[in-house]
Amino acid sequence: MGVRDTSLLAYVDIRDNGNLTRMQEQVFRIIIYSDVPMTNKEIAKMAGLDINCVTPRVGELRNMTIMWEDKNYRVVDAGKRPCTYKPHRMCHTWKAEEV
Repeated sequence: MGVRDTSLLAYVDIRDNGNLTRMQEQVFRIIIYSDVPMTNKEIAKMAGLDINCVTPRVGELRNMTIMWEDKNYRVVDAGKRPCTYKPHRMCHTWKAEEV
């Protein structure tokens, strides 16, 4: 079974026009309004989501230019630091950067 035409068109629209899915928007809001770059686990805790839902959304957002409040942003790697949650491993952090 292949991908339906309507699903493919919706994906292309989201990818090419900066439209966000509900979960992408939820993750992006946390990233853009955070005072400090955040790890996937911190985003997951704040959103009340499983990290397995957040990590793919961050990956998608990193490949998009997002129009937010009349400005264009990209989600970029902001370096590594220990996560605030156990086991406090070194993790990549993410921030929204205006482009």
